[in-house]
Parts: sequence; C-alpha cells; structure tokens
Amino acid sequence: MSSVSQPRHAAWSPPEPGTDPARRTRLGRSADALWTGYAVLGGVGLMALLVVVVLDVVLRTVVGAGITGSNDLVASWFMTTIAFTGIALAQRTGGRIQVDFVMDAVPGRLRQAVDALVLVAVAVVGALFAWFGWLEALEQMEAGEYAPIGDLPLWPLRFMVPLGFAGFTLACLLSAIETLRADPSESPVSEVDRELAAISDDASAPIAPDTRSI
Repeated sequence: MSSVSQPRHAAWSPPEPGTDPARRTRLGRSADALWTGYAVLGGVGLMALLVVVVLDVVLRTVVGAGITGSNDLVASWFMTTIAFTGIALAQRTGGRIQVDFVMDAVPGRLRQAVDALVLVAVAVVGALFAWFGWLEALEQMEAGEYAPIGDLPLWPLRFMVPLGFAGFTLACLLSAIETLRADPSESPVSEVDRELAAISDDASAPIAPDTRSI
C-alpha cells in the first residue's frame, strides 16, 4: 500500500493587509475610498507620463522640436505622483518585499507582537516624513518654486510627499491592528507545499501492471 503524504504546514504568518474582511476594522473599510483615490491618481500620473514621453519623441522626430519642459513634467510631476501614491498602496495591499526567514521560527503570539510593534515603529517614521514634508511643501508654496525651463510650477508636487506618507502611515497602523486581530493558531498551507505534496503522492502511487495481451 502506498503511503499518502500529508502537506506540510507553513509557519504562521501575518495576514495580507486588507485582504480578510473578518479582520478588517471599520476604519479600514471606510478607508477603501482613500486607496481607490491613490490608485486613480497614480494611474493618471502613469498614463500622462506615457503620453508625454511618446508625444515628445514623435515631435522631435517629425518637426525637430519636442515639448518644452517635458523632462520637468516627467521627473517632477508624473514620477513624483506615481512614487508617493505607490508607497501607500504597496503597504496596504502587501505589494512590497518582505523577508521572513528569521521570523518564520518565532511562535505565533510572539511574532504577532513583534510584527505589530515593527509596523507601529514604521508608522511613526512615516508620520515624521509626512509632517516635515508638509512643512517643506508650505515653504515652497510661499516661495513659489518653478522649473527653470517653461515656468512650470513645481511647488504643488511638494504636497505629494505628505500625502503619500500620510497614506503609508495609515496603512501601517491598519496592518498592525489586523495583525493583532489574526488567529495565531491558523497554519495555512502554502501553494508550494500543496504542489510538493501532490508530486510526492504521484511518485508514491503504485504502478498498475500492464495486463494487455501482445
């Protein structure tokens, strides 16, 4: 008889931010419109970047002159918008790099506490960036910051720094709350473990003899 191998259980890991309705706070559900706004704003910045770059190349090729101030538009307006809306969305949706090889050996409750503490500490850092970014944006607005070519105003984009880090801070705090509300007794089976178990089952299955006549 063949032995049926059981899938290995992965170590407890914090829930993906904002993915489990049972763990989401009322504030987290209310903030859905905020994340949608970040996504729309970043998407508009990305599309505008593509349009300006392509149009600038076409104009330089056809008429020999591109869009005045296109470099400042791309670098200061569009890329800034994409970057600072992206940091909030990446934290909230879990779309950031996370190295867990050390924490995988930590027991569930302790890991919950450590993860939540780290998220709160990162939220404090994000709040400081948002605050000082806000002060810098107000200063540049009063000074009237403009690009050296084309008189393109740059000071409005200074407000993307506090806007992005404010969303990042909120996302970290929500993730900390959801991490503490998670059940550490859950041991989800990873997709890799499922595939390995299926391969092992196939390898251990007996081979039926070929009884067909020649």
